[in-house]
Amino acid sequence: MGKNRKVPLIITVINLIMGFMLAIQYQSMKTTYAVGQQDFSTLRQNLQKEME
Repeated sequence: MGKNRKVPLIITVINLIMGFMLAIQYQSMKTTYAVGQQDFSTLRQNLQKEME
């Protein structure tokens, strides 16, 4: 009977760890994209200034 309760607990812990890892990955990609977008707009502005 103790083994039957242990399996859902292990699955829950594994899912929690995977959820945290996925959330961290999503957050890091989100901030990287924002920084890349800002750099792109800065490059565009600099290029327009040079073309004038």
